[in-house]
Amino acid sequence: MTPKKILIIEGVELTRIGLRTLILEKTEHEIVGEVGSADEAKALYDQTSPDLVIMDTMLPDCSGLSICRYIKESAKPAKLFLISSCPDRQCMIEAFSLGIEGYVLKDISSSELIDSLIQVLAGKPVLAPEIAECVVEHMRSGKGSGQHAHEIDSLSVQERRVLELVAKGMSNRQVADQLGLSEKTVKNYFSSVLSKLNANRRTEAAAMFWDYQQKSFGSASPFATVGSGCG
Repeated sequence: MTPKKILIIEGVELTRIGLRTLILEKTEHEIVGEVGSADEAKALYDQTSPDLVIMDTMLPDCSGLSICRYIKESAKPAKLFLISSCPDRQCMIEAFSLGIEGYVLKDISSSELIDSLIQVLAGKPVLAPEIAECVVEHMRSGKGSGQHAHEIDSLSVQERRVLELVAKGMSNRQVADQLGLSEKTVKNYFSSVLSKLNANRRTEAAAMFWDYQQKSFGSASPFATVGSGCG
């Protein structure tokens, strides 16, 4: 794999040092910076334009999710790899809706962490088993009866393409790049999708899509889990 630029955002200095040391020892990737606060993170992200950001879900001055939004709405969004010591259900669901590519817990082994980073950089999203279980449960809650098949079937071909990519965790900008459309066009398509599905949020629409896929085609979640041996 071509060496990638990695930015570390972590409030605990010893953890930052450990992550940097491990990545430099076990991979050929470049650490372009490491910071411990949200304010520093935004400035350094804009300066370095990393390919991947590894960050804690909680920072001393704010929730890490605010940085996730900032990154995913930037002109060149990086892949996001979150590490958490105390997983919170709402945090997990919101992170998924923002389009993160990786989410693991801090008790992960060093070898599993490196394997997970490699998978994410290769375009294969990864979730810790506990987090994957929470996301799947959320997808199914209130949306598991298959009663929305008619609404999904009513979508146009392009609307369904947009919905599928959003359900895989992509941001509007990433969907636009994938389909060769403008970001504004993608937003318009997705607004139409939400209206036709009578859904209010990305996670709700994603839940309906994956429930429909599973019942119609037996498709599983698009995320690999840590230690699953995939990839």
